[in-house]
Amino acid sequence: MKRQSSGDNTGNFKSQDALMQDKMKYELKRYEKLHKLVIKSLEEYLIMLKNAKFQELSDTLTQPIIHTIAMTLSGNQFSESKLNITNYTFISKFEKYKETFFSILDGIQQAQNLKTNNNQQHATILDLQEQSDILTDIEKLKEYINTHYSGQKAVLFEINTELNVAPVIYPHYLEYIKRHGLPENSVWDSEKMAIIILELLNEGVITQSDIFL
Repeated sequence: MKRQSSGDNTGNFKSQDALMQDKMKYELKRYEKLHKLVIKSLEEYLIMLKNAKFQELSDTLTQPIIHTIAMTLSGNQFSESKLNITNYTFISKFEKYKETFFSILDGIQQAQNLKTNNNQQHATILDLQEQSDILTDIEKLKEYINTHYSGQKAVLFEINTELNVAPVIYPHYLEYIKRHGLPENSVWDSEKMAIIILELLNEGVITQSDIFL
């Protein structure tokens, strides 16, 4: 009886070992299928992001595709009933997974760079909007001139790093002097200067960069 019991136990151990092997095969098969159906597809889009091909990424990674990938992840594609491990032979996909994670890292870096650029562009847009507001509002322009064009704050000359080049007076200051003479105590009349600036801007004589120094 003891021998028979021992034999039964050995059979049980073999059965459990076979079950464990099948379980491992199912798990490996799931990862292979995950790579084939999802990761491989995402890697294609990550490479576009890495290479800053934003238009191609936008045209290619559409909402229906995103929904399809999401449904694949959420569905029963990876259940044991959908996996066939008959005659399954394990093939290592480790290097493929490594490549995918490198693509993810590169994509994250590109996204960070894009965010930084967007922040810088947003700041530039706000500056330009503020300048536009000033140039379209005579009172704001007068206030700006009072703040930045008075006394020692006034920048009459274009700054040039070449010391052998004579300084060139900015057109709006020159026009002001022609019309009204040099200002007393270096205080430029804001209303008069505002009129001159708007005229020269309209004529294309000066640009915003000549005003907002």
